[in-house]
Amino acid sequence: VIEFFQKRAVIDFNINYFKNNYENGALSIYVAVALFFVVSMLSTLSNRPQIVHSSYKKVVACFFIALVVYIVSPDKSNDLLLFSIAPLTIMAASHVEYMQQKLNNEIVFYVLILCSLFTFFAQL
Repeated sequence: VIEFFQKRAVIDFNINYFKNNYENGALSIYVAVALFFVVSMLSTLSNRPQIVHSSYKKVVACFFIALVVYIVSPDKSNDLLLFSIAPLTIMAASHVEYMQQKLNNEIVFYVLILCSLFTFFAQL
């Protein structure tokens, strides 16, 4: 049984599957967006009501589990990032809900666009 799993279980940490610059750009935009909302969630978690702490911690844990699945999988593609979309949208909605000022939300979205453009051009 152990020999069966040793032959079948393949782990690959290389991220060099890009066929064109569009896939590279999509990944860099995704990383910028994900990093922003994860840092936002973790930094504002202590200011949120105590009753929702466990729920938000579970959402962050689900997000990191999805990233581990992407990083460890041998057949990488941007399709595997689909598993992390649900936790990421929950974190984004939580961020928009937590930030009540409209100007602050607009600044967040503009900074998000600038970060994604910067990461894309830094990858070239």
